Order: sequence, then structure tokens, then C-alpha cells
Amino acid sequence: MKKWFYVLMAAIVTTAMVACSDDDPAQGEQGGNENEGGSGGNEQVETEKVSAEDLMGHWQCSFQQWTTGENNRNRSYEVGKDIYYLKFLPGMKGAMGSDENELLGIDAGRVKTFNWSVSDGKISMKEFPSSPETEWLVEKLSENAMTLSCQVGDEKITCNFQRNTNRGVYTPMTGDKVTRIRKYNLRNGETMERVENYEYEYDDQNRIKTVRHKVNGSTYTTTYEYVEDTIRINDNDIILIGKNGYIRYDRQYDYLHVGERTTAIVHDEEGYLSKIEYIDDPLIQDDGVIEFKYSDRGFEYTLESFYEDDSVEFGYNIEVPNNTSLNLPATYIYGAYYFNLFDFYGKRMPYVINSVGNSWYNFELDMEHNGRVSKITKSDNISPDVWEIYYED
Repeated sequence: MKKWFYVLMAAIVTTAMVACSDDDPAQGEQGGNENEGGSGGNEQVETEKVSAEDLMGHWQCSFQQWTTGENNRNRSYEVGKDIYYLKFLPGMKGAMGSDENELLGIDAGRVKTFNWSVSDGKISMKEFPSSPETEWLVEKLSENAMTLSCQVGDEKITCNFQRNTNRGVYTPMTGDKVTRIRKYNLRNGETMERVENYEYEYDDQNRIKTVRHKVNGSTYTTTYEYVEDTIRINDNDIILIGKNGYIRYDRQYDYLHVGERTTAIVHDEEGYLSKIEYIDDPLIQDDGVIEFKYSDRGFEYTLESFYEDDSVEFGYNIEVPNNTSLNLPATYIYGAYYFNLFDFYGKRMPYVINSVGNSWYNFELDMEHNGRVSKITKSDNISPDVWEIYYED
């Protein structure tokens, strides 16, 4: 089976779930310039009276300038791609992202979290309690625009930000709650081996709260916290939710678990994934494209890249709706604890999947009397993998 079949299952089975120019400051309609972000046509807040409430939200950097003496250089960024940003969250938590350039003197890389405070027009941030404190000066602030600056040695860095309005709220599926999945291999059809258990807890809004993966006597716990348009995982990694209620993909964070650098995610009008673009080889900057086509009986993805071309078909069991609290196909196609289980990526397939490829393998579904899936068996050999599904009473 092809490499991409394995590594893209996290995106494929959920199917509905950023770049800046470092060469030319002019970025078109979504770009910024040295005059953007400072006022936004809104009433200005007196900088010495800036409060934490004034700063709360997601701010996208449109323009950044580095000045040393009489010399300066600058870059403009497409705010719609959301690469360079600051996120001020309740509880005085924060997140920031950057790429090839640092942001306000901080090399954030993909996503960096921090603690922060504000007083007398100055924002203080620390990545860890023992980290040195970094200070940002609020030069201008209105409802939807902000200018911050900082001093790094002899260099002054100034950034213009626009408040993000492309934000939404994650809404989970409200079907029957899956509380546990037991996975094992049935060697020679008789002996259970490699037994794993996945336990799921939800909050009062049916959103996933805790996942416990138990295997070989060890327990691995993942927690999820929801604040406005943000999902925080293990109090560290940050997922940002767009207007459609699903992840706004950011290329610094490898949500798809593919290793390659994803540069674009495209959905169709119904919210299903229609295309993924990625850099297949950073050394030669070769682009790969995966496209998805849908029908009433299933869907197909087609891969075209420098290294390989491939096409895989997935078939539905149209008699079994995919409507439980978990996106069940993600369990047996890819793994029982990735983000795709909880519809963070987008709109899920309407039915469960029971076949992959023309002759690769099928899945047998055992049903409870009330129509729920109770067991899934991968029928590709005499020692199949098995998933047992347990629900809240």
C-alpha cells in the first residue's frame, strides 16, 4: 500500500474539516503596509490605560519593520493566511505563530504558547515561569487594529496587527456517546494480541474533554480545553477555529501528521475536503496535490507529485449512518486518538466506510439491536484487527 494512503488517513476520513512573502512587501488585497494596523478607523484606546480585556482575541500581523539607526527593513504579510499572529486568551494565556521571520523578536517557529500581563501600556510575556521576561510596548490600539513594538539590542521592531474576524466556534456531533474502544489483533482468528484501550470523556456540551490510551500497562492522557475560537490540547498546542466551525489550517503545525509541509487546504461548498497542496521535497520545492471526488457511494482521492501518483477509492455502507459522538471510520482507518475523531478537521462522511480500494480489504460491521456499530473487523487476512465499540448507557 502506498505511503500516502497511510499518512493521509487523518485528513481523508474526516473530509470536511500559510504563507507569507518574504520578498515583496506588497501582498495584494489581504496584505499590509506600514500604514495599516495602526488605527483601523476606530476610536483609539489610551495606551497607558490598555487593559487585558482590550487585548483579548486573535491578532494577525500585517506588517513588521526592523529599524537600526537610519537603516530599516520590512515585510508585509497576508493576514488571511494567518502565519504571523498573537493570541491573547482568558486566564492570561497566549499563543503566537511565525515562520521565516521572528515576530516581535520571538522565533515562534510553528506555534508557541506563553503567559502574559499588561500594565501602563506594556505587555509582559514569558514562555515558562523561569524564562526571561519579554516586553512589548503598545503604541496604538483600537477595536480592530494594534501596533506593538519592542527593543532587541540596537534594533527596534514594530508590528501592525489586525483583529481577526474569521473566527467561529467548534460544534461537536451530538450522537450516541462512545466511551471506550478496545482494539486487538485476533491471531489465527482465535487469540487476542496487542490489546489497546481508548477511553473518552466529554464535557457538558458533548465536546471531547479527555482521551486515555491504555496499552502495555501504561496510560497516555490527552486533554482538550475550549476557549472562544480556540482549542488547547494538553494545555500546550493550540487549534484555531474558523468561521465554518473547523480548524483554520496553519502550515507550521502539522495537523495532518504527514511530515510534508502543507501549504493549502481547500473545501467545497458543503464543507468537505476537496484539495490539499503540499511541498513534497523542501530541497527542490516540489509541490504535491491531492484532490478528492465524492459520490453517493463513497469518495476517491487522487495524488500527483514529483515522486508518485496514486488513486484510492473508499466505499460507504449506506445502511449505517456515521452519527455517533466519534467519527468512527477514523478509528479503524487511521487510529483511535487523533484529532479527526472529533470533527475538528471538518464535516465528516455521512456513512461509515466498509471498503478500501478495489481489492485491498473490507470491514465487517457487527450491529447492536438499536442500529449502533458494536464491532468492526478488518477482513484482509486470517489474523484480523478488531475494534469493539462501547457506548454510554
